Amino acid sequence: MVGTGSSVQDNVIIRALEDSIEIGENATITHHAIVRNSQIGSRAYIGYRATITDARIGDGAVIWHGAKVEGVNIPSNAFVGAGRVITSQSQADALPKVPAEDKEYTNRRLQSNQAFARGYINLYQTEGYEAVIELSRNPRTSILPQTTEPSIAPDVELQEFVRIVGDVRVGRNSSIGQRTTIRADEGSPIIIGAGANIDDRVTFHGLEDTDVRIGDNLTVDDDAVIHGPLSVGNNVTVGEGTVVFNATVGDNVEIGNHVIVSTPPGEDERIVIPANSVVPDGAIISGPDDLKKLGQRGSDDEDDVPGQLPDTGYGGGAIGHAAAFGAAGAMPTGLERATGIAHQPSHR
Repeated sequence: MVGTGSSVQDNVIIRALEDSIEIGENATITHHAIVRNSQIGSRAYIGYRATITDARIGDGAVIWHGAKVEGVNIPSNAFVGAGRVITSQSQADALPKVPAEDKEYTNRRLQSNQAFARGYINLYQTEGYEAVIELSRNPRTSILPQTTEPSIAPDVELQEFVRIVGDVRVGRNSSIGQRTTIRADEGSPIIIGAGANIDDRVTFHGLEDTDVRIGDNLTVDDDAVIHGPLSVGNNVTVGEGTVVFNATVGDNVEIGNHVIVSTPPGEDERIVIPANSVVPDGAIISGPDDLKKLGQRGSDDEDDVPGQLPDTGYGGGAIGHAAAFGAAGAMPTGLERATGIAHQPSHR
């Protein structure tokens, strides 16, 4: 049972293997979360790629990105930080209360999710099924009152059940795998340069009043979450099951599998992953001290010279790099060069 006003987002898994599952009113189950045989309280928030198994989550609790909770009762208004593993009741009972900035953040997300849910319902009711599948304009909401069609280069390969919404721009010679979702229905635009290789069940999205700008030659493995506010350079690899959220990522960066890169709410400066860095598998990068975990790509690799922008063959180079990092004046000309698209969005 899913309560009134609750939001279940992209590529979420909810499985009742034995007992029934209950999700209270105004709860938020975010991208790629997994809930098995559990009860989720009212106004609870389950973050990106969090896993809840045989557990009870109290009202107003916040389970942050990549956390795992199994076999315990999480008290009301308790906070589980990014990547934490809670498997004993003593751990659960010792959890801190949700910080004020996180509570404010989750309340804003709930309001935004409800706004564009109403927008999708209205779009379906007025224009039918075809308006809410595959490639379509974003619904008209108080968040985005103007609607825009996606701009996808003609040679982009789209596999089955791909969903692309709103002002999404994907450069030429790219491929997008099954059940991948790229939704510019809240944060907008989402820009992906030329030569992208995006695997299955990847989610791209952005918060209200933010965007996602990515350079050329992005590679993303299965089940990753790429979420704005976010700027990503050229030749970046993101591993399987990884979350990259509210960050700046330089050129030639390798991010491993099951990594969490996420600037916490309330921080004035977003995390910066420097060019040529290697983020090891399983790392949690949520503050400056965590950058000590980063490795460095070898200087013998052709793409590893700091500051050197690769010749992608798609017309990217310095202009594409500037567009990826949102430099003033980089669009639309920079975007056209970086992606091969003369972007003329259809506004309604």
